[in-house]
Amino acid sequence: MKQTKAKITLALFTLLLTMLISGCGTHATIKALEPAEIDRAASLKQIGVLPFDERKGNRDSHNVNLGPKIEAKLASYQLDGTNYFTVVSRSDLDKLMDEQKFQRSGLVDESKIAELGRLAGAQALISGSVSSTSLNDSRHNEKRSRLVNCDSKGKNCQRQEYTVNCTIRTIGMGAQIRMVDVSRGDLVTAQTYTESKNWKQCSDTSTPLPALEQGIEIHSDKVANDFVSKITPRYITFKVKLIDKLDVKLEKSQEEKFKSAIAFIKADRLDRSEAIFVELLEETQQQSYAVAYNLGVVNEAAAKYQDAKNLYAIADSLTTKPVKQIDEAINRIEDLIAKQERAQEQMSR
Repeated sequence: MKQTKAKITLALFTLLLTMLISGCGTHATIKALEPAEIDRAASLKQIGVLPFDERKGNRDSHNVNLGPKIEAKLASYQLDGTNYFTVVSRSDLDKLMDEQKFQRSGLVDESKIAELGRLAGAQALISGSVSSTSLNDSRHNEKRSRLVNCDSKGKNCQRQEYTVNCTIRTIGMGAQIRMVDVSRGDLVTAQTYTESKNWKQCSDTSTPLPALEQGIEIHSDKVANDFVSKITPRYITFKVKLIDKLDVKLEKSQEEKFKSAIAFIKADRLDRSEAIFVELLEETQQQSYAVAYNLGVVNEAAAKYQDAKNLYAIADSLTTKPVKQIDEAINRIEDLIAKQERAQEQMSR
C-alpha cells in the first residue's frame, strides 16, 4: 500500500512539474517604439528648465532639486543614439532672468515665460514647484516567536513568544510641473504629482530608516523620470510567447528544424531562426500556423511589422479554433504599427 501511494505521489508530482514547464513556454523579446503621451510636447525639442519654486514645503524642501533633475534627464535623453532635445543652458536662462528682472523661481504667467523663452531661443520652457515634503513616523508592536530550551540535539524545543517595537516612516512629496509653448504663449501640459512611500524598521532588524532627504531623492527621481517619459517617444520591451508545438505532421528532419529555430530564438539569434522558419514555411507550403506565427514573431522582434502582420494573417487563416497567441498577435500588431507611425512622425517634426 505504501509503495502504491508513493508511486501515485511521484506520478502526480511529475505531472504537475510537466504542466508547469510546458506552461512557461518559450518567449521572444520584442522592442517597440512608443509615441510620447503628450503629442504636442514631443515636437518642442529646443527646451529650457526654469528654476523651480521649492521653498513652500516643510523641512528643507529647497534641497529637492527637482528642476535640475528634469534638466539633466532631458539633456541626456537619446533616441537611436541621438540626443532628442537641445537644452538651453541654465546659465543663459539665469542671465536673461537677471537682465529682464524676472523673479528667480515660481514663474506662473505663460506670457512672461513665453517672452523669456523667445529671448533664450527656446521652443518650450518648463517650470514648476515643490508644494510639500513630509516625514511622519508611526509606532506599533509586532509579535514574534522563537525556539528556546532545546536539548543537545537541537530538538524538544519550547516556543517562546515576544514583542518587538516597530516604526513605520512615511515620506511624501507633492510637486507641480508645467510646460509652456513659447511660440503660442500657452500651456502645453500641467502635471501634478503626489508621491508617498513607507519604510519599516523593527527593534530586531538592523536596516536603518531613510532620512527625509533620502526619501525625497527617490521621489524626485521618480517624478523627473515620469515627466520626461510623458513628453518623449521611447522604446519599450515586452515578451511574446511562441508556439513551440507543431500543429501538423512533419518529417523528422523538419521537426528538428522547427526545434532548432526555437532554440536560436532562445539564444537571441533571430537571423538564424528567421532563415530556418522561412525554409520551413516553404517546405510546408504555408500549411502550419505554428511556423507562420513564429516567423511572424521573429519579424515583429526585428521591427518588420508589415511582414509580421502578413504572417499572422496566414497563421490565423490556418486555425480551426481560436489560438490565444495568434489572436493576441493580430490585435497587437495593428497597435504597434499605429504607434510606430505616430512616434516616427513626432521624431521628424
